[in-house]
Amino acid sequence: MWIEESSGRVVKTELIPGGRSFPDIVTSFTFDAALQLDVPVEMRESYGGMTGVASYGRFRRFGVQTEERIGGPKSPQ
Repeated sequence: MWIEESSGRVVKTELIPGGRSFPDIVTSFTFDAALQLDVPVEMRESYGGMTGVASYGRFRRFGVQTEERIGGPKSPQ
């Protein structure tokens, strides 16, 4: 992991699982001002001499609202 010393935020992660059957994966992060958090912007996967790149953008916040009632009216029997 690459961690920014002054803030403690994660800038990049690298996964090297070892062995021939698993890819090496590097993910880069950046701060999204609208969401006020770090988001992944790129993932690079290397496997057997090939490299794949995934780019991410247009991040949105989704919300869920739930409600729970305890001790409400009893149902008729």
